[in-house]
Amino acid sequence: MRVHVFIKMILSCFLLSMSSGVLAQTYINEEEVDQKVLEANLNGLIGGISIIQPNFNTVQGNAVALKQIGEYNQAEIRTQTTSSEITLTQNGRYNYTKLDYIANTAIAKLLQEGDNNQIRDYVNDAGTNISLELEQRGDDKVFERNGANDLTQSLKFIQTDATPSLIIRSYN
Repeated sequence: MRVHVFIKMILSCFLLSMSSGVLAQTYINEEEVDQKVLEANLNGLIGGISIIQPNFNTVQGNAVALKQIGEYNQAEIRTQTTSSEITLTQNGRYNYTKLDYIANTAIAKLLQEGDNNQIRDYVNDAGTNISLELEQRGDDKVFERNGANDLTQSLKFIQTDATPSLIIRSYN
């Protein structure tokens, strides 16, 4: 009986040693990450993100266009910008958007389709140009960005059930 147990233990140890996994970590210098790699990685996570470079020189003056269809939708939009172009459409109920920008130029094209979606975007850098094109499709989606750096100052994506919450806090 003891020989049987001993053989099982040896066999188990042998099988465990044969199936040991390899752990590794890849180091990437932050300065060497290009936009295509970042875009590809984020596409897999979010399903529709791209980094855009809009022409900020075409925006003149400050304009806000707001369209709300549904009940209890709220929007707070504050900008301290040289120029801005902000478009917000809310289709659904209980959607909330708060934009608070201190920037040189701000471009935002936002769409919320569904209920209980939230967009909170705060950027506090008077010398930067920012752009956000965001579509939230479905219910209970949350987007929040507190600051922006070179990688996140211009974003465009569609937020779906694959990423119900997305928080970006970009600082240099």
